[in-house]
Amino acid sequence: MNEEIFLFLHSFANRSPILDWVIVFLAQCLPYIVVAIIAVFLWTHTDKNAKEKFREIIFVFVTGVLAWISAVFLKILFAVGRPELLS
Repeated sequence: MNEEIFLFLHSFANRSPILDWVIVFLAQCLPYIVVAIIAVFLWTHTDKNAKEKFREIIFVFVTGVLAWISAVFLKILFAVGRPELLS
């Protein structure tokens, strides 16, 4: 199934320079943009007092770190080689 998904996505490569640019932009920049938007939201929403806001920010940070550690652990546990092009 991994190879099928890879080949499907790879079939769009080099068809359009604009599409290639959009895909590269989304892959490289979108995670930082999402984190920045979440940080601004957590910092600016004012429906809670300072103590609850700090607790929410810590909770989001800890959850993100735990998700990252889980992803690294699962990547090691279920090691799958990179798909190769079947030409």
